[in-house]
Amino acid sequence: MKKLWRIGAMVLLTFALALGGIACGGGDDSGSGSTKTGNADEYAGAFCTAVGKYTEDIDALGNTTEDMADPAAMASAMGDMADLFKNMSKDLGKIDPPSEIADWHDSFVSALSDAADLMGKMQTALNKPLDQAMAEIADLTAEMDAVGEPLSSMTDLPTEYQDAFETNSKCQTLNDMDFFQ
Repeated sequence: MKKLWRIGAMVLLTFALALGGIACGGGDDSGSGSTKTGNADEYAGAFCTAVGKYTEDIDALGNTTEDMADPAAMASAMGDMADLFKNMSKDLGKIDPPSEIADWHDSFVSALSDAADLMGKMQTALNKPLDQAMAEIADLTAEMDAVGEPLSSMTDLPTEYQDAFETNSKCQTLNDMDFFQ
């Protein structure tokens, strides 16, 4: 079971590393419609606002003290991660990125949604008898590896966007968390 937790934690860590200093404190873009961004700084600010409201959840899941040898605790953690990734995907999906990075953004949002689905499947598997659960989880592990690719693609962004995530004032919280380190 510890291996399964490491997989979930690795996905969470991959997401954190992918953000590479993208963060913001508080803020809520929970209105309807989308947030239009026209340049790197506006995009970084919108992205950080969407992700920033989840920094406490990211930190809490990354530092959980639950007994991950217990399938019920593992299932609960997977459910929490699935909910977190689903919510982040929805919020990031409300951003209308500049056209030059639209494909990257859409891929990132899709990967978060896929990770949420896989973690939900892992949660369901963990509620089954151990041998059946392990067989299902083994099948899901390869899918989880594929999901991590778009989430670790921050370096695929043009330099001006990478720089904006480092310098935008709305990104300070995740920068302070040293997600790139």
